[in-house]
Amino acid sequence: WGAAFLYHLEPKDWVALVTYDMHSTVRADFIRNWAELRSSLTTLGFPMFHETNQFDALLATLDQLAQVRGRKSILLLSTGSNSFSSATLDEVLKRLKASDVTIVSVGLAEEESVRSGGSAIGYLQAKSWLTSFSDLTGGIAWFPRFQAELPSIFRSVAGFLRNEYMLSFSPDKKAQDGKYHRLSVRVVDETGKPLTVVDEKGRRRKVSVGARPGYMAAPPGELSP
Repeated sequence: WGAAFLYHLEPKDWVALVTYDMHSTVRADFIRNWAELRSSLTTLGFPMFHETNQFDALLATLDQLAQVRGRKSILLLSTGSNSFSSATLDEVLKRLKASDVTIVSVGLAEEESVRSGGSAIGYLQAKSWLTSFSDLTGGIAWFPRFQAELPSIFRSVAGFLRNEYMLSFSPDKKAQDGKYHRLSVRVVDETGKPLTVVDEKGRRRKVSVGARPGYMAAPPGELSP
């Protein structure tokens, strides 16, 4: 599936490829050679181990991205399952709240889940994790049931990442307490009511905003990020 996303990249994009099972492995470290990336993807086989330490892999990738400047995003292609990570879910969520990385998730197991009845507790939990990773970072999570949905999804992913905006404000100094503060971003009309637009089918819809639900304030005495 990852190879299909490469068709939506532009020459100015830098892409790294990371896989994980028990440990995360950097297969390609920020290159612009799509042929090399495609070759790396097509040569991947089944993991050596059954464990999928997703939490550890996410933290390791965030550590690597902390040294990278500019707009950064993770396209997470995963079933969402996590086996024996040393990191906890709370640790991952806390790190995501403080990061400047957007996570776009594409679940790989929706078709299998639907075929089996869609009630497996393990999958519902994994799906919830992927959704939480994206929601906390202002991203979006997709769960395609058919491979035919991929072109549209990856086109939407590319459009989403290329149309991100940065909003800034100056919080009260009392808010610099090192804690997480919730925010709400809305689009309204001149009267203050939710803005509505006409979609391609002629129906009026409210404009929704995909944004981080909050930010981690700087500790007292430090500049806010």
